[in-house]
Amino acid sequence: MNKTTRITPATPPAGFLKAVYLDCADEYGEIPAECQPYGSCACDREINYHGPNVSGETFGGVTSQWTPEKGIFFILQKTDGELWTREQLAELPALIDSIEQKIDQEIAVDLMKSRPEMLLATTTVNKLCNFAVDNGVTASAAFAAYQELTKGGHHA
Repeated sequence: MNKTTRITPATPPAGFLKAVYLDCADEYGEIPAECQPYGSCACDREINYHGPNVSGETFGGVTSQWTPEKGIFFILQKTDGELWTREQLAELPALIDSIEQKIDQEIAVDLMKSRPEMLLATTTVNKLCNFAVDNGVTASAAFAAYQELTKGGHHA
């Protein structure tokens, strides 16, 4: 039996932007100059990449982040106490799906930019579907990327 292992790439997915966290602030919250992200001090630096986020109807929302070690993960933002209501829990799957769709679309946009032949007015639905399958994104992400990059299918 063949066992496959998912390997996390060393570069963040499209749409994830770098954010650096430092633990070397003084008691007033000021960060010394020698402790800036690319300075040389003994403070710990944690570099995450922030991706798409969505707001919830019944709680703060969900943000996506990426690190080489963890891959893509989600942070729940809840401001109304520790306990979760049924409504809040019921809302989570749709919010996660929404973020995953945004991530797929960012990846599709990034891939499609490198394939100018996909942006022609003669591109067919079949070509977009094949592009999606070949690149491991959803068809809806490929369609949305095409529309975004061609201004709704009409070239500027």
